[in-house]
Amino acid sequence: MLYDNILQTIGNTPMVRINHAGFNGRLYAKLENFNPGGSIKDRIALNMIEEAEKTGMLRPGMTILEATSGNTGIGLALAGAVKGYPVTIVMSEGVSPERKKILRGLGASIIFSNSEDATDGAIVLAEKIRRSDPDKYFMPDQFSNPSNPATHIMTTAHEILHDLGGKADIIMASMGTTGTIMGLSHFFKNLKEDIEIIGVRPAPGEKIDGIKNTNVTLVPAIYDEKKVNRIIELKRDDAINAARRLMREEGIIAGISSGAIYAAFQKIKGEAHGKTVAMIFADTGYRYMNSELFDPYCIGARQNAAAV
Repeated sequence: MLYDNILQTIGNTPMVRINHAGFNGRLYAKLENFNPGGSIKDRIALNMIEEAEKTGMLRPGMTILEATSGNTGIGLALAGAVKGYPVTIVMSEGVSPERKKILRGLGASIIFSNSEDATDGAIVLAEKIRRSDPDKYFMPDQFSNPSNPATHIMTTAHEILHDLGGKADIIMASMGTTGTIMGLSHFFKNLKEDIEIIGVRPAPGEKIDGIKNTNVTLVPAIYDEKKVNRIIELKRDDAINAARRLMREEGIIAGISSGAIYAAFQKIKGEAHGKTVAMIFADTGYRYMNSELFDPYCIGARQNAAAV
């Protein structure tokens, strides 16, 4: 297929059946790492920019400014490179080195916030920078921008419905900005009221890259708790072990938040007998090459324990 630019390849990601989950039903993962920037955030980055262009909020000569844990920043930098906008990303010093390198490779500038304040600190700092020169900066603000969930209503949800032949009983997605789960819930609840929407997030005190617990962090303005049937909280180790299992058993090099979704599925699979389940895998394990996900000692210790 021929495309005029890389942005046209965003979306229409594959859904792959998971075959070794020990589940008597249909279990599929939507692999968002197939987007050109490597994550689901390419979708919202492009849509937020194009909607801002239509309304005049983003004009030639302005700089795109955003607070992010990494993936949205990469999507914005990708779109900015194609469209000719400079991009400045505000992010915690504690984000993975892979994200920093990719952002710089795409030409984005990075301003770091205190790692102890995580993404919330980056949000506060980015807003302070925007207010200092509002004519210079356009800040998409993924946490409150309605174009975020709207993206998934217009694209992701339609793709899932088409690929599953119109049948889905459970949708599982991780919770960061909550745009994905809000958009999917809006779309599928309008089609089938009894569909179950399950959110996945870290337990209090735990860190799972790219997602957060709204009970202990700033709550995104786009989030409506009534649109989520159930929330499953997990430890980081559970997410990492499940991501490793996906690699070994399915050949899917999934990110840590995707591992969290698979670990959450294992907790509910007994009650999902015979149902069709769609899991959203937001990014790739290649984002975490320097994390314990690929630590040789940890992997070897786990494999040895499994063999005993």
